[in-house]
Amino acid sequence: GYQEKQEDADVKPNQVTNLYLSLMDDAVNLKEAVVTAQVIRRDNESAVVVMQKNSTVIQSGISSEEIKRSPDKSSSEVIKRVSGASIQDGKFAVIRGLADRYNMALLNNTLLPSTEPDRKAFAFDVFPSNILDNIIIMKTGQPNLPSEWAGGLIQLNTREIPEKNFFNVTIGQSFTEGTTFKPFKTYEGSKTDFLGFDNSVRPLPGNFPGIVALNDLKLQILPSDTLVQLGKQINNSSWKVKQRKMAYPGQSLQMSGGFAVRKNDIQFGGVFALSYNNTLQYNEGTRKRYDWADKALYYDYNDAMYNNSVTSALLGNLGLVIKGNHKISWKNIYTVNSDNNTILRDGVSYFSATEAQRTNLEFVSSRVLSSNLGGDHIFKGSEIRWKWNGGVTLINRDQPKTMRYSYERFYTSGGEGQPNANADPFIYQIQNGGSDPKLSAMFYSKLAEKVYSASTDLSVPFKIKGIKQAVTVGYSFQMRQRNFEARNLFFDYTSANYTYDSTLRDPNVDNIINQQNFDNGKLTLN
Repeated sequence: GYQEKQEDADVKPNQVTNLYLSLMDDAVNLKEAVVTAQVIRRDNESAVVVMQKNSTVIQSGISSEEIKRSPDKSSSEVIKRVSGASIQDGKFAVIRGLADRYNMALLNNTLLPSTEPDRKAFAFDVFPSNILDNIIIMKTGQPNLPSEWAGGLIQLNTREIPEKNFFNVTIGQSFTEGTTFKPFKTYEGSKTDFLGFDNSVRPLPGNFPGIVALNDLKLQILPSDTLVQLGKQINNSSWKVKQRKMAYPGQSLQMSGGFAVRKNDIQFGGVFALSYNNTLQYNEGTRKRYDWADKALYYDYNDAMYNNSVTSALLGNLGLVIKGNHKISWKNIYTVNSDNNTILRDGVSYFSATEAQRTNLEFVSSRVLSSNLGGDHIFKGSEIRWKWNGGVTLINRDQPKTMRYSYERFYTSGGEGQPNANADPFIYQIQNGGSDPKLSAMFYSKLAEKVYSASTDLSVPFKIKGIKQAVTVGYSFQMRQRNFEARNLFFDYTSANYTYDSTLRDPNVDNIINQQNFDNGKLTLN
């Protein structure tokens, strides 16, 4: 239906040449023509639309082409742009109004286990957005997909063979209103905090007794100096909150490169990427509790929250395509995500008539390693299609030495919202054999999970009365190993009569929790 047109094109070796032609209509009546083509690219809007159109399930998606046009830095921010999806707490997906426990996630067809110790949820902020090829969210079930979900199945796909060789470097800075160039509070950490993990001051020493061993020691009525020595051993860093003169702007670095080799009917290529983001964020929060009966205010607290978030990722993918019908890919990704939080709470408990100043120093590091080997084969003549893949995903989440302590004094005033008339100094609250998680307390936890998975699908096409049909059979295998350990340790005051100790009125916590007070018999480990 178009007039013939000829035009010269300059095609250079090993380069992609785009040729754009406009054809004039020709008044010719033609019979129906059907053109079929395999979708090679999956990273642009058109490819995602075609995938949705041809899918037998209801799904929504977003391509890397759209991701590049957005300011989103992580996959959690990208998911918010998909229809029917939202993000809770900056990292947990909510699909069609159903919370994280009702959703599942796949990375390159490999299951992503939960990153949280006490909930079935995956933290999507661990994946930088620049490593993604697309994100597809399945909203209805399909026989060849896992079925442990009711809201949505989130499929994250990373890059494959590029069209041509490339290398990109992006350096960025971000400025956050209310944070950047303002005073920022933090505390003593490890020299590797900027990389997203701690290797020195927070983890328990390798020779420190385990949970059962330490309890057995106590049951054997061990000498008190043993607990004192163990306390000194783990008290290897400052508890004091420090203040920087200002919060520096957020920093980001993204490097990506790829190669493509095409010879006769064989294509071979790979994509490699490095991503790093370091941001500071200040937030304010309020916590209030009212009695449901008389509407009386129980407590009124204000929180100042200082967060230093680090996300880094390494990606390496290789792909091989033979005659356009056989594709084998090997995809690998390693990510590190950490949150370093300094939380300062102050306010009044009207129920107990106390004014409190509480501190929470917390560092959480999550690491994900995923490797997947897969293949897709179409046998010409019969058009039988065979897919297979196998992979492993390793997740480690460490929360070493979360430190909490509190200063309090009596509250005497006219009522709710009134300033404290009591001008006495705040007193450091320390335990004497108790286990209050906010008084000279240290919390440690470790989560490790391994997921091994493999699957294969065989699809056989046929026709009934000229209409295309297909039968697909397959097998899926999955094995999980999950270990979680948590423990609470406390520094106790050894004397019951500590109310009159002037040391506990010192606003500098390092003058209370220090090696000297272990040596002079004031502190011990519980």
